[in-house]
Amino acid sequence: QALFKKLVNLGSIPKIRDYKDLKECVRILNKYDNIDKRLYRDYIRMADLLGYDVTDNEVRFNKRWVKLHDIYSTQISYEEQKEKETEYSKVASKFSDFSYGKTLVVVPKTIKDLFKEASTLHHCVNSYVDKIIKGESMIVFVREKSDTPLITAEIINGKVSQMRGKHNLTDMIKPYHRKAMTLYVKEVC
Repeated sequence: QALFKKLVNLGSIPKIRDYKDLKECVRILNKYDNIDKRLYRDYIRMADLLGYDVTDNEVRFNKRWVKLHDIYSTQISYEEQKEKETEYSKVASKFSDFSYGKTLVVVPKTIKDLFKEASTLHHCVNSYVDKIIKGESMIVFVREKSDTPLITAEIINGKVSQMRGKHNLTDMIKPYHRKAMTLYVKEVC
């Protein structure tokens, strides 16, 4: 029950009605222990954004949720999001780029930048537009002194929440990338 309360308070898995629901979610997530549980949260968030009933067990407990995560990410179109560009730009302008050694931390200036990053690195950062506008998170790009996409990082409440590379992998993240992000959050956020 303590785990249930902790996850519900963190908002880790949305729309859980009781302990039985939580146990089922955890059972499914544990089958994918090599996949970050944030992916599941993103899957549910994107399903909700696309109009799926996330209280329906067919959606919540779908065995193909990892594949659906990727499919839903591509279904969130730039055309649907571009009307929010002014709101997005106001938030993004509060942050600045940063350099540490050979690492650059770059603030995406436009929604289109997020879509380009998602397309290049094959992840779902394009689905974060509303979270950014609401001030729930901020996304930055981590580069090695070039414009080539390498790592995407999420900042929540002044802390690095996650860092992901191509296909949501983390093996390309080096200690100096983490150090650059730590300094970025400390000095810029």
